[in-house]
Amino acid sequence: MLAKFYDPKQAKAFCEKYTKNPSCEKVQLFMEKDEFWNREDIWTREDGYLIDLDQEYIKIAGIPGSIWDTPCIRACAKELDVSSTCYKEVEVGEE
Repeated sequence: MLAKFYDPKQAKAFCEKYTKNPSCEKVQLFMEKDEFWNREDIWTREDGYLIDLDQEYIKIAGIPGSIWDTPCIRACAKELDVSSTCYKEVEVGEE
C-alpha cells in the first residue's frame, strides 16, 4: 500500500522560491482534509526555518504522512497565498 509522506526536499525548494518575496510572512505544511487540526508553520519571516528540512522524513503535528489524505504546503503573504501538494509516495505495510 502506498502512503503520501511529507517531502522535505519539495518543502525546502518551495520555501526557497516563495520566501524570496519580502511580503511572505510564513510557510506552512498541513494535511489537505484536516488542515485546521494539523497545520504547522515550518518557516516564518521572523524566525526562519522552524524545522530541519534536510532529513529524509519529517512529522508535522506528529504525523509523517497518510494513506488517505494529501500533504500540502502554503506560502502566506499579504498579496500572495500559494498552495501546492508536498509529498513523496512511500510503500507501507498493511495493518
